[in-house]
Amino acid sequence: MTILSFCVPKTLSRLLIIVVLPIVVIYIKCDNFIQKVINTPLSLKRFTTCSHFYEMISSYDKPGTSGFWVYLKYRKVRKQMKKILIIVFFAIFSNAGDIVLPEHFKAQFVQTVTNPKNKVIRYSGTVAFSEGNLLKWSYVEPARKEVCTDGKEVLVVDHDLEQTSAYRIDKGFDLTQILKDAKPYKEHIYVTEFYGKRYTIQLDGKAQLQSIAYYDDLDNKVQILFKKMQYGKGRLPAAEMKCHYPASYDVIRG
Repeated sequence: MTILSFCVPKTLSRLLIIVVLPIVVIYIKCDNFIQKVINTPLSLKRFTTCSHFYEMISSYDKPGTSGFWVYLKYRKVRKQMKKILIIVFFAIFSNAGDIVLPEHFKAQFVQTVTNPKNKVIRYSGTVAFSEGNLLKWSYVEPARKEVCTDGKEVLVVDHDLEQTSAYRIDKGFDLTQILKDAKPYKEHIYVTEFYGKRYTIQLDGKAQLQSIAYYDDLDNKVQILFKKMQYGKGRLPAAEMKCHYPASYDVIRG
């Protein structure tokens, strides 16, 4: 049985704030500087970059100033611009590998388990995730099972056997740490290691979870493909994330 959690890349709005805000600041600085030097209001449309400063202001004369003074002021603003652009550059690329988990998601899945002898078993069903590392796997094929976990404890309900198994996980699945350590490998593909397991996570063009693959403790290759993925805000109802079963089911605690 497989217990998993997933991740997602950072939002476009965050990237836009990082890129657009410094550019706006730069142009405001440029416009204010030109107005102070030549005392003539200018539209941002009249220049594209501050590299045109000297060429533009050299044709103007302001009482009490000289071309050399103008040049010095230009160099000062230019240095400030370079600092801002350097900050923007590192801000963008230092966060390029971030993966952000939504507050909750729901999806259909197909799970393929291949053992060392190349024997393949396929499972299918639905999965739900909610903040707090809460996961609920509802298996439909080849057997009706439910698996609920918070990363520390797990409850498995086998409806065909009318049996439940509850036990603690020795090495809890710390989703936050896994996402923090995830690094980009190729376009839309991220890799990370957690407790000796290497996870390969693939996202689709919308930066939504598409598949995840890894090897389990028995050297089985596990691959899960997600379909009809839906991301959402807010936690899912607690009752929706629990595994329900009749009181008549046998209970095994480990």
